[in-house]
Parts: sequence; structure tokens; C-alpha cells
Amino acid sequence: PSSKTTVPEVLSGLPAEWQAGEISNLLCLWSGHYAKATGKPHDAISMKALVYQFQQKGWSVEMACEALIYSLANPNWKQVSHPAEHQPAARESQYKPLTK
Repeated sequence: PSSKTTVPEVLSGLPAEWQAGEISNLLCLWSGHYAKATGKPHDAISMKALVYQFQQKGWSVEMACEALIYSLANPNWKQVSHPAEHQPAARESQYKPLTK
């Protein structure tokens, strides 16, 4: 059987790097969080739009993971936000990767 059969429906149609590992788990968690927060399901089409937004911001998969973890920690949030978006210096430098 192909690995495509194990991909949750909400992730179908996304590029492979967005369907594997931590990012796939976080995207599925966000889908459930979004549905709970808004009362609307987060389907495959809206998930593709979300990933497209990440890509337009220049976020790598790693940065998207950071943003999803940060946003999931805020139960009332309905949009994904990266921690750098809330730091004044980061707004000027536009999303440099966080160092650990």
C-alpha cells in the first residue's frame, strides 16, 4: 500500500514535506483547534491555503512548526502566528529563524 493511504484527509494535496513528521501532527492538531475555536471544520482546501500563507511569509517547515506550537498554546487564537511576529525587533528583520 502507498504511504498516501496513511495521510489524514485534511493533509491531502499538500507537498510531501508538509505531510511528514512533526509538521503533519501539528497541522492535524491545528485543524482540530481551528474547528473547535470557530465551529467550522478545517478541510483539505483550507489547509492548503494555510500552508500557502506560510510559504508566502517565507516560513520553512521548521518555522511553521514553531508557529503552530506557539499558536496552539493560545486556545482562543483562530490564526497561526509565529513568536517573532510579537517581538518588535523581529518585525523589522522579517522572520529570521529562531536560534536555540
